[in-house]
Amino acid sequence: MKLNKLIDFVWGPLDGLAKLARRIVKFLGCLLLAQLVHWGLVSSFLPFDRDESIGKELQGISSQINALGDVGGGKSIFFAFCGSKDLFASGMDECGAAEDERILLGFRVARDKNSPIAEEVHIVFSLERPFWSAVDAPVFVHSVHSTLRSIEKYAFNTDANQFAGLKLCAGTQKKLDDIACGNSAAIGLQIENALNGWFNRFRVMTLVFGVIQLFTLALFFFVLLEAIGRWARWVRPEATLLEIDTSERLQRFRLVENPEEQEKLIDAFATSNVQSIPDRMTAAAIYVANRPNSGNIETREGLQTSLEGYREFLDSEADSTLDPLHTVNEIMLKLAFVGTIWGISSALFGARELDVADPVTKILAKANMFGAIGTAFGTTLIGVLLSIVASIAIQYVTSAWKQKVNESFEIVRSLSLDRLLAVGPEQARKTKPAPKRREPFSAQEYLGLIIVLVVLGFTFWFLITPEWSWISETILRIEKLLNLDQ
Repeated sequence: MKLNKLIDFVWGPLDGLAKLARRIVKFLGCLLLAQLVHWGLVSSFLPFDRDESIGKELQGISSQINALGDVGGGKSIFFAFCGSKDLFASGMDECGAAEDERILLGFRVARDKNSPIAEEVHIVFSLERPFWSAVDAPVFVHSVHSTLRSIEKYAFNTDANQFAGLKLCAGTQKKLDDIACGNSAAIGLQIENALNGWFNRFRVMTLVFGVIQLFTLALFFFVLLEAIGRWARWVRPEATLLEIDTSERLQRFRLVENPEEQEKLIDAFATSNVQSIPDRMTAAAIYVANRPNSGNIETREGLQTSLEGYREFLDSEADSTLDPLHTVNEIMLKLAFVGTIWGISSALFGARELDVADPVTKILAKANMFGAIGTAFGTTLIGVLLSIVASIAIQYVTSAWKQKVNESFEIVRSLSLDRLLAVGPEQARKTKPAPKRREPFSAQEYLGLIIVLVVLGFTFWFLITPEWSWISETILRIEKLLNLDQ
């Protein structure tokens, strides 16, 4: 059957370089699948072109913030939200380009609209993709709390750069008066009502999206693919040498009734790349019963003893075949803990910003630390959950395999010894138990494999790196360094 040939080609036994090359191809396929799943989830978390009203609402809030200068004693303030036009289709100003980062929402704030500071974008949330990264990593910087502190810094203080005498509604020793804080809180409530859904989405995204989560998902798909393959190759196939009697609901020996049919069935079994466990057990019984110099096999007890040994072999084959899946599952779990260490290290590294004088910078430093810790636990959460599912899948295949072996053993041991002997030594030689091995890859297969790897590599690279500007920038930097040396 074509399906059996496909199953054997994808999951059949191979050795050496051929096995390694086939696993690399399958893992690359799983990596591409994980990337597609990532994009699909990002699209579901970020419904582009659906929230047209939010942009207009944010523009109205910007106008109210700029009017705070009157309340703050005539202090002028320039504040404006900016965002991606794909995300906010109301015509809100673009935030501008950032290196390796797509800014989805941000704001500009200064005392003067023409000030250079007004050109700087304070990022609320964005999608970051360095050139080495395989995915868009969500970055959540400013919250409602830090945004309000940035507004108060310019709206209610004479000199926003004099940090010692800076007054805010939170985060400083000297507090603003109740009127200023009341106005600030009212605006904060409007911002939170407008962006509450986006804030919730991005909090979740920072937990479940990232490079480590992507590779964890790819390993998870690889484990599932291999588990499905082993189930399809060993557990799924139906018996050929045994048949089910639906009337009696019993399995019985199919051979011996017709010599010509018997020869066809044994030939089909011997040449098949995918052999069922009941057929392998039946074939072992036929070979043992008909081999010359069988000694004590003339008795049923001797046959059962030999079959018992073959059952143990099939059990050990299950363990050895599924051991690589347990290894990959362990790697997936350890990769998740690497994400934990990475996130906590980032949080500790970000603590250096707590020594600065600017209270708003301190607030952002704390937010970044909490975000890094959240990412650390998010990678662990994803890794542990996927590892549990993978372990269940592996255990299911293991249980199904061994159950099939035990059922086949009980059925075959009850077969009549005379019927097994009636097959004859000539046909029995074809049923000798032996591991099925495909021939190593030919030169044509190696050439085809190289072509597939190159195509997959370029496809993957183009998918994950849509912008190539960093290549030209790197080349220019190298040229400048060479010119300086000369």
